[in-house]
Amino acid sequence: MKPILFVSQADTPLPRCLEEVGVAFKLDTVGFAGFTPELVSDCAFVVVSMALVERDDAERLREVFSQVHDVPRAALVDPYKSQQVVQAGSLGLTEHWDKSTSGHIILRKLRSSLKAYGAPELHANVPDATRKGVMEACIAYEGVVLANALSRALPFRQVRDAAFGIAEALRMDGLSVWLSAIQDHHSATFCHCLMVSGLVVQFAEFLDIPEGEQNLLGVGALLHDLGKVKLPLSILDKPGPLSEMEQNLVSLHPEYAQAILDEYPELPHIVRDMAVYHHENLDGTGYPYGLKGDEISRWVRLLSICNAYANLIDTHSGKEGLSPEQALESLSQGKGKLDMDLLGRFRDFILSVPETSSPALLYAKRARA
Repeated sequence: MKPILFVSQADTPLPRCLEEVGVAFKLDTVGFAGFTPELVSDCAFVVVSMALVERDDAERLREVFSQVHDVPRAALVDPYKSQQVVQAGSLGLTEHWDKSTSGHIILRKLRSSLKAYGAPELHANVPDATRKGVMEACIAYEGVVLANALSRALPFRQVRDAAFGIAEALRMDGLSVWLSAIQDHHSATFCHCLMVSGLVVQFAEFLDIPEGEQNLLGVGALLHDLGKVKLPLSILDKPGPLSEMEQNLVSLHPEYAQAILDEYPELPHIVRDMAVYHHENLDGTGYPYGLKGDEISRWVRLLSICNAYANLIDTHSGKEGLSPEQALESLSQGKGKLDMDLLGRFRDFILSVPETSSPALLYAKRARA
């Protein structure tokens, strides 16, 4: 996922109006001295602070912008300081944002400019149904993220429609194609959500679960990591290992989900339970509440297996990813934590799918083609 790039004088604190941006968008910062054409080319949007811009800084900005023209940009200014406004105009920064404005307004401006920021650039060979399903799911998930950031009602109808789209894509093109297509996504967070959704929906079909419940499982799968909308993408999509503090923060996401969903008491309990309890283990060693045995519903057990499997086969962020057989063997070591009877059915399900249900294998074949 290409970041929003904030450019300012070195060691300048992040303005208050941009603090909320990091929840909905990946946000990088750089000083004027480190500002380069390469950085601009690799970002989605540039925001330049016009405070304390010296002559050399202005020259660097002008030089860089003269080399890269197709990346949208804006100047963050104090509108009562005419020098900042004039200087921004001289640098070709014709869009001016008041630095005292609210973060909600900045988010709306970015959303308007970037449109489907969360949508990936899919491989040309992706079939139409899968392409449509991926795009709709990404737009729906992005809508959830932005609704949270902007304190708006969550777009449950859009999520429901996206779940229908995933089911249709799987019926038309199969799980292998779905898992392969979403590996092109630039965000590990979005990619994981889509992987789990595809696995849950297809596994539910394999189990002959009634269609109405399948639909709810699709919605629950799309929203299973809902609580992560409270966390910055800089942590969620971090390319390396998380610090202990970051890990502790991420582990709070089921509780964040519960706090969000408490505002929607009419939501079906299946969807709510999937978002809050998917890290619980049958032996009581999970979190956040240490539930055990019959306290954990069948739907949460199903999700937990799909969630764990998705993590094991994922090739995102440079990970090699396990083969389906290796992943199933790893899951079988979770006796006491996972539902072993349901895992046995999941094994039958996965082995009934062509071997290319492993993204690593499918991508290797694509590279040889």
